[in-house]
Amino acid sequence: MRVEDLVQMAGGFKEGASPANIEVARRIKGTDLTQKTAQTAQVFNITVNKDLSLSDTGFILEPFDMVSVRPTEGYTGQQQVQILGEVLRPGIYTIQSKNERISDIIKRAGGLTAFAYSKGASLKRPTPVGGDQEEENIRALNLERLKQVGASDSAVKANRYLSSVASDLVGIELEKILEAPQSRYDLLVENGDIIKIPTLLQTVKVTGEVLRPISVVYKPGKPFKYYVNSAGALPAMHIKGLLYQ
Repeated sequence: MRVEDLVQMAGGFKEGASPANIEVARRIKGTDLTQKTAQTAQVFNITVNKDLSLSDTGFILEPFDMVSVRPTEGYTGQQQVQILGEVLRPGIYTIQSKNERISDIIKRAGGLTAFAYSKGASLKRPTPVGGDQEEENIRALNLERLKQVGASDSAVKANRYLSSVASDLVGIELEKILEAPQSRYDLLVENGDIIKIPTLLQTVKVTGEVLRPISVVYKPGKPFKYYVNSAGALPAMHIKGLLYQ
């Protein structure tokens, strides 16, 4: 078996693969481990044809060989970000350079509309599958506490959803970003980022365990209790649970 045969069995080269930079690592039998400079593996650099055609001088593989196909120098796959909400041209944008920032994407999207609420802007960034174990434990504990205080099924489900996306959210200050592009507030964008610019709302939505779920007209300076009372206040059995949370 040759390197060409093995690559073909693996489905062939990807677009960014380098046929001129294939490394074959071969174990060494009977090396002298009493020497500090003892060699533990022998490495060969192999070049093959892009179309995997065989040649008379092809490298012959041996059992336990490890073949690594390296990417072409400077090759980078296309990376994209998405911007939603109150911009003139929402949609998906391809990252043009490694130093492209949030302000650059907003500029490419035509800027904010007159109805944009910049203070409510958010950035959602994908996290590795599995996440941090400590965060998982905290989320599980929060759900258990909700159940203990008698929270409704809807409250438990809402907390479970918010917990699942909380680790993806990155705090941004869009007003400062637009005032001072390229500053420390203006983060570099990454593949898979979702930037959302919400609409300026004039209401406060009150839902869940209230007597009359409703959207209340926002009034500057009004406290939390004002909006709860506007929704008919809380049933007596749920007041203790709210204070506990």
